[in-house]
Amino acid sequence: MNPTATVAKAIREELKRLYPNVKFSITSKISAGSDRINIKYDSDIPESEIKKITNKYLDGYFDGMEETYKYKKNNQEIYRVQYILIQRHIPDSISKNIN
Repeated sequence: MNPTATVAKAIREELKRLYPNVKFSITSKISAGSDRINIKYDSDIPESEIKKITNKYLDGYFDGMEETYKYKKNNQEIYRVQYILIQRHIPDSISKNIN
């Protein structure tokens, strides 16, 4: 299994353990010079909560001012990816209850 798929699997397992009633679609993609994980889900769970879980799997961040990717120091022995994209959809049944 490639490192990007390994990260996707780890995220899937962690989210399933924390949110057993939420269906997540988690895919990985490798392209020239970068790799990413796409996460899609239907729930009222804020993206910020999902990011708290997934941030440890990020290699760094893109600095738009310098137009470069800045790598974080890797103190953990886990695979990481350059980008994690999160898409949340709030079903109508839930959105009616959100103020």
